[in-house]
Amino acid sequence: MKFKWLWKKSLQLVWMRIEKEKFMLIGIREFVGWLFVLLGLGLIGVDFMLAINRNVIEALALAFPSAIVFRAGIGLVRISMAARIALRLDEKRV
Repeated sequence: MKFKWLWKKSLQLVWMRIEKEKFMLIGIREFVGWLFVLLGLGLIGVDFMLAINRNVIEALALAFPSAIVFRAGIGLVRISMAARIALRLDEKRV
């Protein structure tokens, strides 16, 4: 009987900690997303400079990965904003 109570209490403590850390996880996701956006823009700038200097093959080779990194960053930022909005709506409802 005591084991069940201890198990239930520990699960409650873990759940409370997860609830407190939701905002931190969203912030980390958003920060990483903005880093990816900046990295993608930097790669696009390097790609542009390569194209100006007539290094077309290198510019083409870098175009696809830079677009992927940029889009991944935009996706992470979008997901974190949606999570923030969902948490605010959930708080207002409760």
